[in-house]
This record gives sequence, C-alpha cells and structure tokens, in this order.
Amino acid sequence: MNLLWLLERFLNGGEERGITIAKDFCVRLKSPMAGCYECINKCPKQAINISDDSIVILDSCDNCGACVYMCPNYVFDFKKNKKEKPATGRYYFCSRVNDIAGEGEIKDDEKITCLYEINDRDIISRFHNGKKITLIKGDCGDCKFEYFYAKKIKRIKDIFKFFGDSYFFEEIPFEQFDFTAPRMETEEKGSSVENNGALDDGKKPEEELLRRREFFKNSLKGIKSRAKEIAGDLSPENLPFYEIYSQFLTPSNNGEPKINRLLLREQKNIFLSIKNNPGLLPIFNIRLPKINKDCVFCQNCWELCPTKALKYKNRGIYLEPFLCTGCNLCKDLCTFGVLKMIKARSLIEISGERILAAEAEEI
Repeated sequence: MNLLWLLERFLNGGEERGITIAKDFCVRLKSPMAGCYECINKCPKQAINISDDSIVILDSCDNCGACVYMCPNYVFDFKKNKKEKPATGRYYFCSRVNDIAGEGEIKDDEKITCLYEINDRDIISRFHNGKKITLIKGDCGDCKFEYFYAKKIKRIKDIFKFFGDSYFFEEIPFEQFDFTAPRMETEEKGSSVENNGALDDGKKPEEELLRRREFFKNSLKGIKSRAKEIAGDLSPENLPFYEIYSQFLTPSNNGEPKINRLLLREQKNIFLSIKNNPGLLPIFNIRLPKINKDCVFCQNCWELCPTKALKYKNRGIYLEPFLCTGCNLCKDLCTFGVLKMIKARSLIEISGERILAAEAEEI
C-alpha cells in the first residue's frame, strides 16, 4: 500500500471532511500575483492553507461550506453524494435556530447554515416572481458567519434596488416566530397572503397584497422595457446558449482541463436565466475582460487562465464568456495594465466566443 499516496489524498482531497478540491482552478496556485485571498482570510475556522502547489484543509474544518460559496472559481465543492439544499422555499432557519429548535419544528429544506447558502440566482428569481424570503435567525452578535451574512445582505439590497428599492426580505428573531403556525408557500401575486408565522404587525393583508401587486407590475414593466436594449441586435430566443455550454457537458479528449461540475452547473443556470429573462442581465453582475490596443501579447492572461476562458489562436486573444468567472487573475497578471474587467451590459457580449485583441500583421 502506498502510504504517501493515502496521505496526499487525505490532505489535499478533503475527502474526510466532505469537501472536494479542484485545485487546477485556484488562482493562488496559478500565480502568486493573484489578488484573491478570500478563502484563506475568511474561513471561519482558518482551516484552509494554500502553499505553492497544494491546498490543504486542516483538522479544524467543521464542514460549514463557506468556502464552497465564496470561491469565484468553484475550487471547493461538497461531496457528490451530499444532498443539495433546495433554495426555493420562503422560510429559512439559520444554524443557531436549528440548534435551539426542537425535533420536527423545522423542515430539512428550511435549514441553512447561514444566509450565504441562498443562491443569488434563486433570490433574483423569487423577487422577479413576486415571492418573499423570510429568515428566522438566532443571535448574530458573535457568530462566525457574520462576514458572509453581511455580504449577502448587501447583495440582497442591491437586488431590491434593481427591482425598485422595495424590501421583500424579512428577518424575524426566533423568539418572535410561531413554530406551530402552518408554513405554506404562496405566491405574493395570488389572491391571499399566507400566515408567515410572525407576530401580528397590525397591517391588513389586503393592503399589503395590493401594494405588492402594484410594485411588481411597475418593476416588471421597467425590466421588459430594458430587455430589447440589452439584447442588442440579437433575439433572445435564438441565442446559442445551449451550443455554448453543451460542448462542456462531455469529457474533453483534446488534452484541455475539464470544467468542474459546480462551475458548469452554476454558469449554465445563470446563462439560462438570462436567456429567459434578458432584462435581468445587469443584476447578475457578469464581469468580463476587455483588452486595449496596447497589448503586447505576453501570454500570461491566456496561459494562466484557470478555466481556459481566454485562448490564443489565429494570432488573436479570444474569450469564451461562458467559462469566465470574473476571478480577476488575468487583470492581476497584466503587467502593462491593458486588461480591465468590465460588467457585461448586452446579450451580444455573452452570446459566444469573441476576439478581444488581434496582433498586427507582419510587414
């Protein structure tokens, strides 16, 4: 038995702790010039150590999963046999409430470690469809997830602002929540408002429903009016999004690195959401590289791109937007400062491979 192999599998694979590592996608391992320190600095247990050629998960790891949600390149993921938590319910109970509540008081699909587990895409979808999200929380004062909680709250506020600066996210301290009240999911656009389990605030359900109907009527009208402008000269129905991501569904035989499953799943879901709702493109905050004419083609950006979103061919630098995660490594590596990250504002910019810079023809 190869004991060294077993030791390396234990240290670098994270298998014993329920976390897998796709280290080929880590920007820190690609170059020491990378500006990303998120997982190292923000791990609640300081359990991640990155050396020159490896990522080690230490014994202090408690499987909170924060690394899975914070990494822009999806380096970390739960084991394949871990059941993924659905993010389609209205009520979510943080881990501190889970510890306090009695058995059977909280459903499995309502339990989350912290607010960071709720995907941005699902939040956007719920607000777009007139649904509300309610977090039942414990004492956040000395919680180890305070950083991630604050970051997600900021993101939720950005989403609200996009939809018209109306707050459709509610936080209820667990002491004020009635665990015995029925918790039924009902669309806010429906004919009634469900009992949310909170104490009565004196508002009439009919007035609240009319206010929400009016809000979503106006916000959706604005989104539809922007959709044509965002689509540019393309028809959203004819965008080649399936052709873009379908080529990555099967293993590559040309020697190129495979795309990890979490990156593929998340990018696919984002692109499909945008195709179905082009007016929502701005809120997804897709950031892509842009190269100006002073590029000297030093090779750093495309050679070290973790996801191979950048490639050099036919005397030019090409970008595949589907593979770009906005990790900023190409920007960090650009010694001459000719590469910047720009927010995508039209469907044309994300609809397929395109050239960013071309070398001048030799005379």
